[in-house]
Amino acid sequence: MLVHQASEIQPAVRYAVVGIGSLHWSGMKNTNATAACQMPSFSLRQCNKAHEHLQQNLAADISRRPRMETVLISCAIMLAFAFSQGDARAGGCHLRAGYALLHEWQRVQMDKSPIGAVALESFYQVYLDWPPLMGTEADLKDFSYPLQLATEYQMDVLIETPEEACGILLILGWLVLQMMPGPPTNMSVDSAPFSVLEKLQHWKSLILQRGHNLSQARRDTIAILDIWSEVILIKGLTDNRLEEGETRYDDYSSHFQRTVQQGKKILAQRSLRSSWAASGTVAPLFFCAFKCRDWAIRREALDLLSGQSSEQGIWSISKTSLVLDRLIKIESEGYQP
Repeated sequence: MLVHQASEIQPAVRYAVVGIGSLHWSGMKNTNATAACQMPSFSLRQCNKAHEHLQQNLAADISRRPRMETVLISCAIMLAFAFSQGDARAGGCHLRAGYALLHEWQRVQMDKSPIGAVALESFYQVYLDWPPLMGTEADLKDFSYPLQLATEYQMDVLIETPEEACGILLILGWLVLQMMPGPPTNMSVDSAPFSVLEKLQHWKSLILQRGHNLSQARRDTIAILDIWSEVILIKGLTDNRLEEGETRYDDYSSHFQRTVQQGKKILAQRSLRSSWAASGTVAPLFFCAFKCRDWAIRREALDLLSGQSSEQGIWSISKTSLVLDRLIKIESEGYQP
């Protein structure tokens, strides 16, 4: 509704809407997958006109609310162009630029704009949906995700499928597990791991609110949220104990064990055989085998990873298992189980 209203008064939005409509219509009409992805000349002309008007807005006083709204709405439509074309680079540019403008706009409370919250939620949702939309390692490797966006905003995002959960958690979970903890401080529930953990629990509660008779897909989604919740909790609880070295993980063997058991249940589900769903277990199981010093738990995690017969999502399971196996041999050389 917002896009169509804006297209009535803003040429940049209007040309972008006509262009994406034409592109979609051409794709529906043309059943050839390769040809459907090629932008027809009419759509390209409309896209170029939208860019011209967008540049005029950017060259003027962008601090004014109407211009900012026009730029953000146009940016969102340009993202649709990029997704339709499978162009990760262009999509990444529009997404980063739109979020940067939105972040600056927040400093002045978005001028009390009625579309501020809508724009924020739209860009937030696209960030979370990026992996399943683009879906390859090449598309993801040059794209950065702001930690602030991942942890700061609490949107009521309803996750319906395990594929959606895995796509989101490849971002949120990766951000948390990659974070280098600072010097030892008192534990704070405001830290990034606990902020993300709270977000996961919130999403789980939204699923449970849908009723007692949950579909298999929703039960599988909860399982994905649960396995990630365990490793993020371990990360959060150990970040303030750096002076203990690797032994700081020894107090959380029960959490490692639950993570591995949850991974075993997920991988046993026929309904979770798709690449995106199964890929949701890779990072949690790797974390268990990498950080847990209990011989049996880490070997079980390694065996689960080694037992996956196909490459899953962006992961190379065989190489991941090879690295873990070598790591365990080096660390345990000269010791009995």
